[in-house]
Formats: sequence, structure tokens, C-alpha cells
Amino acid sequence: MDTSASSEGWTAGARLYSGREDPTWRVPGEQAESILASWDQLPSAPSPPPEPPPLGYGGCWLRAPDGREWWAGDEVMASEGDARTDPKREVERALLATAPAGMLPEGL
Repeated sequence: MDTSASSEGWTAGARLYSGREDPTWRVPGEQAESILASWDQLPSAPSPPPEPPPLGYGGCWLRAPDGREWWAGDEVMASEGDARTDPKREVERALLATAPAGMLPEGL
């Protein structure tokens, strides 16, 4: 997948709060490319991803410099109508691992 990765413009975030701003952070282009390479390896999901819960952890997301976005959570990763299964949540964990130390709650 050619995403024209650069160190500029990649952002990620986690849906954690209701009524407060969720944490967001920059992701180096090399890490974004690695995450998307893993996305390419995931098998297709049989159904669309579930809606995030209204309260509590609602997954995480990665946004490319061109505005494309990927969402990961609940053993599914999705983008632009394409859903993939991530049963071990490996891609989701890799994306969360790009957050600066102390930004996310322990154990997330």
C-alpha cells in the first residue's frame, strides 16, 4: 500500500472519554507504514465493524496526511468501508504503543 509516508502529518488518537477531549499524538511515518503493512495482512471481516461503545474505551485511530483514517478496536480494524479481523488485537496494540509515555491510562 503506497501511503506516501512522511514524518509529517500522521496522527493517532484513542477514544477514551465522554465529555472531555480524547488524547491525540503524532506518529512517525515509519511507524505508520509498519502499522499499515500489518493492516494489509489482516483477513477480511465478515461484517462491518461494531459501533464504539458510548462510554469507556472505544478503540483507537490512525489518520494519514491525506485524511484517510483507520479505526481499530473490538478485534476489528476498519477503513473506508473495508473491515478486517484483528483477533489478537496486535495492530490495535501496535497503534496504541505509538502514544507518548504517560498519555494513555495504564493497562490500556
